[in-house]
Amino acid sequence: MYELGTLVLYDKGGVYKIEGVGTPPVRGTVGNYYKLCAVFSNSNEIIYTPVDGSSIMRPLISPGEAANYLALFARLEPQIVPSPRTADLAAHYRDLLNSHSVEDRLLLIKEIQVRQRELARQKNGRASWTPNT
Repeated sequence: MYELGTLVLYDKGGVYKIEGVGTPPVRGTVGNYYKLCAVFSNSNEIIYTPVDGSSIMRPLISPGEAANYLALFARLEPQIVPSPRTADLAAHYRDLLNSHSVEDRLLLIKEIQVRQRELARQKNGRASWTPNT
């Protein structure tokens, strides 16, 4: 359970602050919910999400963790999707995105970056794929 005041990344919605825990002011709602308030929005958006962990939410990373992830990014090796089908590549990217793992998201960024470079090389007539670039 997160403490009040914790900043969290909620699903794909952005950064929220945990303002409270309890039953939301919605008729028929049972159980404990986090009251999340949008941090970087002028809309005063409030979200109620179950405390039981059924929603995708994680605390923001610290500056030290960010530095570690940047170092990890430099060492990540992009995977080669053997299938020439675009649907297979899209499914691979979707799996990385849906894992909600920072490492997988970094790998996704790196793989897309490498893929874009390769497509640019092919467009310019130099079709040699090198994963370490």
